[in-house]
Amino acid sequence: MTARERQARRAFSTLGERRVLAFLRAVRNDGSCKAVGFINEHLDNGEPIEEIFFDGDEFGYRMSVKTRRPHLFEVEFGCLVAPLAGDGGEWEVEFDEMGAVAQATATGFWLS
Repeated sequence: MTARERQARRAFSTLGERRVLAFLRAVRNDGSCKAVGFINEHLDNGEPIEEIFFDGDEFGYRMSVKTRRPHLFEVEFGCLVAPLAGDGGEWEVEFDEMGAVAQATATGFWLS
């Protein structure tokens, strides 16, 4: 298992698949991060989220999560397609009791 996959598995463990998907769908129109648009295209085409993240490749989509409060998280998401090629961002994301995104605020973006 790659370091990228271990980090994503920790993020999935913290948020759960439902909130991961809710986050990706909530920020899908954020044009500052191409990786968000690309992963949503995969999801729109019916690809399972597990296959997208957990493919055994060193490069690909990455996600990390830090818990700030019970329903508030710092989420970093992006994609590296080569050692110095990719983009991503960081969001402060609050979920409601049902796991839907109540608010997602971009706090930064990166481009490589």
